[in-house]
Amino acid sequence: MNKTVVALYDDISSAQQALDKLVASGFARDQISLMANDVSKRYGKYVTTSGRVVPSDDAVTAGDGAGFGATIGALTGIVAGLAAFVIPGVGPVIGAGPLLAGIGGLTGGVIGGVVGSATGGLVAGLVKTGITPEDASYYAEGIRRGGTLVVVQTDEINVQRARDILNHYVPVDIEERGAAWHAGGWRGYDANAEPYSPEQVAKFRTTKYERKNADYRRQVYDVPEEVPHR
Repeated sequence: MNKTVVALYDDISSAQQALDKLVASGFARDQISLMANDVSKRYGKYVTTSGRVVPSDDAVTAGDGAGFGATIGALTGIVAGLAAFVIPGVGPVIGAGPLLAGIGGLTGGVIGGVVGSATGGLVAGLVKTGITPEDASYYAEGIRRGGTLVVVQTDEINVQRARDILNHYVPVDIEERGAAWHAGGWRGYDANAEPYSPEQVAKFRTTKYERKNADYRRQVYDVPEEVPHR
């Protein structure tokens, strides 16, 4: 049975490094999905309808703009069909790969479109890949709070190799993170809620969480048979 391997990162640069290593190690681009929060709209403005990177004159600073554009430029060479769009409850995101089709029929290259409402949204799209509903809600909330999700669909022979690569770049332990959110009063992911503001997301990104498990296993799921895979 094929597997889905998932990793949530607090910053997009760690996700980019993991993606680069996956492709360099032989994983096909169409096996890999990316979903990154872009509530500050730092990244989406660099993506055209064809997924190419374009220069922007409204960067926060010249240095920051170059950095953001370089990140997108690197991603376009790693993942397939990079797009900028909006998910209800999450807000602006950039994404790529087969997960996009699962959350609302998006095939890439859509700038500013709203996706996900017709098919149940981000959580439903994650569940279609085999992720449990509980964990899917955690991953969706992680994106909502500023994180970047990487999803790899692969065969059983290569699942450990995918895990090792993703874990090398220190992803979130979603079980521990979810427990911390619940302890802080979180009641679950709500796709009908207002997206967090850039200021809230910035605060979430600077929150320090204690990580107890250096090598956790709650990130591998069975792909349902009806889900297309390689």
